[in-house]
Amino acid sequence: MSYKSEVNKRKTFAIISHPDAGKTTLTEKFLLFSGAIQIAGAVKSNKIKKTAASDFLEIEKQRGISVASSVLSFTHNNYNVNLLDTPGHKDFADDTYRTLTAVDSVILVIDCVKGVEEQTEKLMEVCRMRNTPVIIFINKLDREGREPFELLDELEEKLSIKVRPLTYPFGMGNRFKGVYNIYKKKFEFYRANKTKIEAEVRTFDGINDPQLDELFGDEDPVGQYLTVGNTKLTVIGVLAPKGLAAGTDYDQQIYTPISIVFKKFSPSQFARIMGDNVRMIIVSVDEKADMDTVVNQITALLVNRHDVTMDTADFSITTQEDIIATQESTTSTFRTLLAWVAGVSLIVGGIGIMNIMLVSVTERTREIGLRQAIGATPGDIQIQFLSEALILSLLGGLIGALVGIGGSYMFGSLSGMRTVIAPYSILLSFTSAALIGVFFGYIPAQKAAQLDPIEALRHE
Repeated sequence: MSYKSEVNKRKTFAIISHPDAGKTTLTEKFLLFSGAIQIAGAVKSNKIKKTAASDFLEIEKQRGISVASSVLSFTHNNYNVNLLDTPGHKDFADDTYRTLTAVDSVILVIDCVKGVEEQTEKLMEVCRMRNTPVIIFINKLDREGREPFELLDELEEKLSIKVRPLTYPFGMGNRFKGVYNIYKKKFEFYRANKTKIEAEVRTFDGINDPQLDELFGDEDPVGQYLTVGNTKLTVIGVLAPKGLAAGTDYDQQIYTPISIVFKKFSPSQFARIMGDNVRMIIVSVDEKADMDTVVNQITALLVNRHDVTMDTADFSITTQEDIIATQESTTSTFRTLLAWVAGVSLIVGGIGIMNIMLVSVTERTREIGLRQAIGATPGDIQIQFLSEALILSLLGGLIGALVGIGGSYMFGSLSGMRTVIAPYSILLSFTSAALIGVFFGYIPAQKAAQLDPIEALRHE
């Protein structure tokens, strides 16, 4: 085994943080889940008598803090991992700084209650100077802490980094149920066991998977809080499910007062000073019969407010009927275009079948003469070549249908759009293929049937 491969099998990383963020406890969990230990110890606990494996000094066991860096080695997935548990207190920071010179990467632990603290910022600066890769771990989610988006904003602001979450918590404190792995689309349940592994993982097909309702029940969201950016919003109502339409998922939209949008979510300070433009207003009409009246009233109101005339209006009003009519017109145009393309393709394919069969008749002239000599009638010869043309065209139709079905499923899986295969379209394709085969195979079949037996037998 080469020297390089042996080096690549060894990974060294350190766990760093402000004091009491949970470095040593996280270290114990790494050892537990790697199988290096069977029961995790604790820093300070009246219930758990076993101390942490990395706290080997007597002063560490008594005071519940890390005084010196400790190295714990274990094997995981054929890698030799060296895990460094470092002191968090500033009095022992020099030991931590020296340790960071020997690591491949670090895990920076953040307390979800306290957020980014003084020592956290200093440690991040050291990592930045050494170009050390950093993974941030938000700890203590089983306690009531700060909102996830608030923590993410603070990380970007105070640590001068761009964050990209790989997991997202479900609940917090006594409502904490686990974390959702955004990358793998898996939900990992939380089990309140500090010493042993309690894990259950389920995979979901996106955020709208029905399994989520089964797991979390029908808890009424009204009165709950929703954080968008740095803004905390109160849920006052839930709309009925509408589903996906024209590429827009209406079940994943938030509706807020327009004053809140201008105040909290305007694109820039310049827009706040100069004023914001409303791009779209959606109006719901109770009765379809009142649609024309409502459209006329809205038109008159906007003309008056914009101080324009009907000819110079700087707005447009579109109803659902207009949208449906436009979509139907577009669909009809594409349907006609595809019909012409399909027609031309069928004609070209039919001409190809006819040419192949004519070549076959020429090459098999002696065979045709021999069959006529032993009693085959012109009708028998004609049926033979028509059958061959029919089989050839049906085989092409089968290949085309399989390609179409496979392409439809592939397009649906890659684009995320739902594709539907109508059974009648498959039947229509085979019927068209059969008619093309019979129509364009008739001329070669007729030519074969009319051959003179004597001349055919003389053909070389």
